[in-house]
Parts: sequence; C-alpha cells; structure tokens
Amino acid sequence: MEFLGSNDGTKNVEKDSFEGARYYWSKKTKYEGKTAAEIPAAEKYEYETWVRAKDELMKEGGNQDENNFLLRMADFMRRGDIIIKKDLKKEEYSCTDLKDYKPTNILATQLREVLMATCREK
Repeated sequence: MEFLGSNDGTKNVEKDSFEGARYYWSKKTKYEGKTAAEIPAAEKYEYETWVRAKDELMKEGGNQDENNFLLRMADFMRRGDIIIKKDLKKEEYSCTDLKDYKPTNILATQLREVLMATCREK
C-alpha cells in the first residue's frame, strides 16, 4: 500500500498538494477546451472534478503568468518525452541514451537540449 507520510513513518500527510495536479494532468487531454454541455452525462462528475482540480491548481500558485508558463512547460516536456520514448523505443532513457539520440521532431530536439544541460551539470 502506498501512503504519504514523514520519513520516519510517524505522521501521515493531511493534504496531498499534488493530488489535484496529478488528476488535472491525467485528464487534461480528455477535457481541455470542452464545456460542460459537451460532456456526456456519464462523465459529468469526472469533468467537474477535473475543472475543480484545474481551478485549485491555478489559484495555489497565485501568479497566473507563472502558472501558465509552468503549464506550458509541463505540456512541452510531456509531449517531447512521448516522442523521445517512441524514437528510442524505451519507456525510460538516460543521459547516455540522449547523447547519441538524433531527434525526429522540434519538440524532441528542444527537450533533448534541456535534458542534456541537466546531464552536464551533474
């Protein structure tokens, strides 16, 4: 069983601040850009939960410009990662894999550069 708590296991986390973010990202491609009127009745609750998670995520940071930047950055990284995984035919890849990787797409090229910069910093 997975749980969130302190390092020594004596306290549980009361509120997982990432739970809403995880839910938002897991449903983003399904619901982004849609209105409640476009959602089938069977999915209304899930959609409304997603909207609440999105609203909560936006208000937690306080700075809308920063939130929008982070949302765009996360989306860029997710999409680039999908392409790199497909090109490398691997679910996980390392700095060594990226060193000789020849990207097939501008997103993958940009993400490779970002990731390679972190590889060099180690």
